[in-house]
Amino acid sequence: MNLLDIAKFNLEANQAEVQARVDLMKAYSDFNVRMMEAAKLQAEVAIEHFKLQLLRDAFNNYKRARSLAMKEEKRVARELDRVNLHGRKLPSLLLGETLPADDVSRSWIGLEYFVKTTDADTIGKLVSIKAPSSALHGAHFSKNRAPGTSCEDPPAGITHAWPLLQWARKKLYLPRIGTPPHTLLGKAIEVIGAGADRRRKAVEKELATAQKDLRAIEEKAWENLDITRIQPKTPPPAAK
Repeated sequence: MNLLDIAKFNLEANQAEVQARVDLMKAYSDFNVRMMEAAKLQAEVAIEHFKLQLLRDAFNNYKRARSLAMKEEKRVARELDRVNLHGRKLPSLLLGETLPADDVSRSWIGLEYFVKTTDADTIGKLVSIKAPSSALHGAHFSKNRAPGTSCEDPPAGITHAWPLLQWARKKLYLPRIGTPPHTLLGKAIEVIGAGADRRRKAVEKELATAQKDLRAIEEKAWENLDITRIQPKTPPPAAK
């Protein structure tokens, strides 16, 4: 091989080496680009995963809060049902000897319910109603389960209406219409009824607050969805 051939060979070898280096640098550059794209994609996936976790946490918090709010709403609604039920039964005690025997106990329970749940002012007025001695006669009372049965005389030491009514309740007696105990019962029901109206309004207000809290939780859930930027097309429906 002469010098010209050797030079030509060396030149071709150098050119091949240069081309190999260029190809290697290009491949390395392409690799770096792909790695950067992969890193970018990984970061985007991490962000979406974080959003999803936020949404999952928000939904779990919403479920817990909504469950508690719904329980409270149902509790207050049941209490309002009791108030209305016992409120309807309360005046039936004034039917005296004409009240069906099966309704006697339930009607006394209605009166006791309001005495237990009423305010101190009502209790004060109730226990201050005095009972005259003329009211302490068994003939003034009726045992509706056994209409022909004579009723016992109330204890002689009773001086106020509420102890007299408690005694009658224990015996499942009712004051006969037009008698002194019946008049006392009417006064007691008037006082208790005023307290029952206040109780009803308080429970209705409590129910309205519970329903408002439930609606607020529904609205807060929508805000949490907005924070994560994962929004449905329409907000969740308001609680009924």
